[in-house]
Amino acid sequence: MFWLKGCSRCGGDLYREEDIYGKHVCCLQCGRDLTAAQATALGSKAKARPATAAVSQRRERQRVA
Repeated sequence: MFWLKGCSRCGGDLYREEDIYGKHVCCLQCGRDLTAAQATALGSKAKARPATAAVSQRRERQRVA
């Protein structure tokens, strides 16, 4: 799951990963690891969407313009 431009530190893209220590939400650009409370708040305020949907929406906007 991705949150595009969701990092409050660098403005980068966040992604959810899971390892032996549990589930984490991390930034692709700066490597920031969100706390459980921040990840929960992120999930409730922003609807996550696959990256492919974001790319197709961007292409549609470029066609219209």
